[in-house]
Amino acid sequence: MHTLAGLFDIARKHSGIPSDNKLAEALDVARAQISQWRHGTHAMSGEHATRLAELTGLSEEYVLICILNAEAKRTDEERRVLRQIAGKIKRTAAMLAVGTAAILGLSHSPTTNAAPPAVHDVCIL
Repeated sequence: MHTLAGLFDIARKHSGIPSDNKLAEALDVARAQISQWRHGTHAMSGEHATRLAELTGLSEEYVLICILNAEAKRTDEERRVLRQIAGKIKRTAAMLAVGTAAILGLSHSPTTNAAPPAVHDVCIL
């Protein structure tokens, strides 16, 4: 599970944002707000969490769980459960991406006369 600072770093790398100043612009906040979030002195709004998820390329649910974990004082057991939930969300998102790619890859080719596969012919494990 990523820390909030880790999410900022992923957002910068994924979106080609060179600095926290530019990240602040992308999130429509002051640069000081990024610092406050990095240091845990202020909570992030749902609107900003959604935008951060877009910038990271990660699911909104995963980013929200990371933020909840970062902003709350949790017991070791609570952190363990949140890590398990985050892992399940990441695996589910990966399976959906692979399944979507497989289905899209099975589209009818214009160079063949074969019929496109029926929906029940596609099996995603």
